[in-house]
Amino acid sequence: MQRKIADVAVLSTLILAVSLAGYAKRPITFEDLAKVERISDPQVSPDGKWVAYVQGTVDFEANKVRRHLWLVPAEGGTPKQLTRGEGSDTHPRWSPDGKSIAFISTRGGNAQVWIVPTDGGEARQITSLSTEADGVTWARNSSLLAFTSKVFPACADDECNAKRLAEREKSKVKAQIIDELLFRHWDEYRDGKYTHTFVVSADGGKPRDVTPGAVDSPTWFLGGPDAFAISPDGKEVCFTSNHSGGSAIAWTTNNDLFLVPAGGGEPKNITKDNPGSDASPQYSPNGHYIAYTSQARDGYESDLFRLRVYDRQTGQVKDLTTGFDQWVNSFTWSPDSDTIYFNAPEHGHQPIFRTSVSKPKVEKVLEVMTEDFTVTPDGKQLAYASSSLKQPSEVFRASTAGGPGVPLTHANNALMAELDMNPAEDVWTPGALGAKIQNFLIKPPGFDPIKKYPAIVLIHGGPQSAYEDSWGYRWNAQLFAARGYV
Repeated sequence: MQRKIADVAVLSTLILAVSLAGYAKRPITFEDLAKVERISDPQVSPDGKWVAYVQGTVDFEANKVRRHLWLVPAEGGTPKQLTRGEGSDTHPRWSPDGKSIAFISTRGGNAQVWIVPTDGGEARQITSLSTEADGVTWARNSSLLAFTSKVFPACADDECNAKRLAEREKSKVKAQIIDELLFRHWDEYRDGKYTHTFVVSADGGKPRDVTPGAVDSPTWFLGGPDAFAISPDGKEVCFTSNHSGGSAIAWTTNNDLFLVPAGGGEPKNITKDNPGSDASPQYSPNGHYIAYTSQARDGYESDLFRLRVYDRQTGQVKDLTTGFDQWVNSFTWSPDSDTIYFNAPEHGHQPIFRTSVSKPKVEKVLEVMTEDFTVTPDGKQLAYASSSLKQPSEVFRASTAGGPGVPLTHANNALMAELDMNPAEDVWTPGALGAKIQNFLIKPPGFDPIKKYPAIVLIHGGPQSAYEDSWGYRWNAQLFAARGYV
């Protein structure tokens, strides 16, 4: 009897050992980092039932990341893939009726505007410009789309642009003659083209350049593909531009907001009294206001970005973040056309805050690390992408009243379950002149507090941004920790 009990005990021990071995975690490798699904840009449908987002997967054979559009129920459920193919699909934006999504796709070899029905039908191409397209957006109550394209300023149509590109491709001389500033911003060189804003019908047709000339509209720096917006009725476009002229643009950050009729016309500067950069315009749902970010000082790219609103009826400007000592990043209007939600860096995170036109007082809504986010049509929920130094980005939803977020996607759960990684720890150390310096400390797997470990210190150059408790695909600190470094 004792022998049987002993045999059973040995067998149980072996089964337990095999079971534990099957669930043993391991340090992360570069191959694991490349396998991570890259989740971004969640967009809530007009009826609030779905969240569209971008999911990027590394194609090891092609040595590139392929991105496609996915849909997930806003209340939770199984995600479904909306687009496929060899190209990459990004920047999903819902149509006003919620029946289709406009997006940018490189299927066919270059980036163009496409529209796909959300019921799973075939996507159709809207633009076919030789200079490609970027940053598409809808007019809220119209079938009009706005997007950007980098064109040659002397060209009045795409035939001219195509001819210029063909001549450049055939030429054996690849050098460029530079006779004015600004010819480079950071590591990006100007190639003779300027960013212009276009409008086109969702039914297709010839796109219309509403910002012609040798000026970037939106701007090349402190701007980006989303530095423009179209009014809810589709009659007006607001864009960021710097009209300093010639080489003077290299010495100023005085970007302004301009209004132009969607049919074309003379732009109107609505922020000429502010010497700093004005950017990222967004019309309120009722079309009464234009919200935007604004810097007070000229020539200083790292100046504080405030949140302001322009009243389209009176022309008055109102500051909504007075006394708030953080840089306003992304923001979105609530359906009530009064409340605005935004995220801002705070101690290595990006919490979501809110303020309002009627009562401009900033209050924190979510204490999370957010990236992209949108608000549901009823104004009661937020859909956002969030990550940490231990967890890659996923899509979450949370109440605008506060409280914990609920994950909607789980694209990386299986891979993360295999990996042994420690969360980042907040460490504050004394700096020069009594300043406190924040650090994120990541310990290696199996960390023993008695032992000594080699250390790697990653120092961010700043000052426009900082290291955050967010997942990274370049200087990922978990890879260093996996090799035994603190």
